[in-house]
Amino acid sequence: MRLLGAATAIGLLLGATSVQAADLLEVPPLEPPLLDVDPFAGFYIGANLGWAWGEFPNNADHIALGLGFDVTDDLDDADGIFGGIQGGYNYTFDRFLVGIEAEINLSDFSDDFNVAGVVPGSADLDYFGMVTGRVGYIVHDAYLLYFKGGYAFGEAEADIDLAALGGDTFSDSNFHNGWTIGGGIEAAVFDGISVKLEYNYMDLESQDFELGLGTPVSAGFEAHMIRVGVNALF
Repeated sequence: MRLLGAATAIGLLLGATSVQAADLLEVPPLEPPLLDVDPFAGFYIGANLGWAWGEFPNNADHIALGLGFDVTDDLDDADGIFGGIQGGYNYTFDRFLVGIEAEINLSDFSDDFNVAGVVPGSADLDYFGMVTGRVGYIVHDAYLLYFKGGYAFGEAEADIDLAALGGDTFSDSNFHNGWTIGGGIEAAVFDGISVKLEYNYMDLESQDFELGLGTPVSAGFEAHMIRVGVNALF
């Protein structure tokens, strides 16, 4: 009887242990995925913030030499921050992406110049925009490597103070057309939200600025740009 009782107790103990082990091995149901199956397809809007450096190519030194002066500080060391909004549409097939994007940005990109050490002036890019095509490849379903290029535009302003030469202060502004090329990486971090790191080169054509020198100063704009941004897909 004692042996029978012991065997019964051992059997009950083993049964209870098996039930507990089965409970421990039971796999909880999987949560729905964080990201869309195709996180980059469709319309999107977003914002960006960046830093630019470059120059305002110009003919001021030739004009100054014709007047008997030297340009002691040229417009070849410009820089500044910029920021704005962008929007576009992406179409994806397999892991490839094609799209179009438009943007507009306010800019603090500027540089100072000086003629003969006594005639100061400055040039500023007040705003710029781009309309570009994008092509890319999606890696690991959540990362987009892309290139972009297309039309660029902007408005620049130039100022000069001729008081040292008995003149006035002059200011003029122009709208510039141009082109841009660049690329970057974009990562889908949440459902419908992505962040990006991007590089662009932008070249705007020269325009004539009337600054009281008798001959217009012809100046354009060239810059390298690094930016970060965020997009919301809808």
